[in-house]
Amino acid sequence: MASVKEYGAVAGMVSAQAIIANMLLLSRYLFTQGMSFYAFVLYRQMITTLVIAPIVFYLSRVTLNQMLHNAGIALTSSIFVGTMNNLIPSITFLLAYLLR
Repeated sequence: MASVKEYGAVAGMVSAQAIIANMLLLSRYLFTQGMSFYAFVLYRQMITTLVIAPIVFYLSRVTLNQMLHNAGIALTSSIFVGTMNNLIPSITFLLAYLLR
């Protein structure tokens, strides 16, 4: 029988990717309905603070990166944003190889 030690990391990665995909779809839907991405960041941070405040204190801050990410979602399709998110590891590997 499979144990948590064997599949815990895989389940965590699959769960994280599912949450990210759902967040992208929800973001795109809200942006096409006319929601400001600045308001979206505000609401997302408020809900996150209420749900997981101790973790947010150490791991999450509102940054310029988040603002630009949400602006990009508002201006492009969700498929493009999802594809670019999936390319990040390969681009990181390529840059690491080229820059040694």
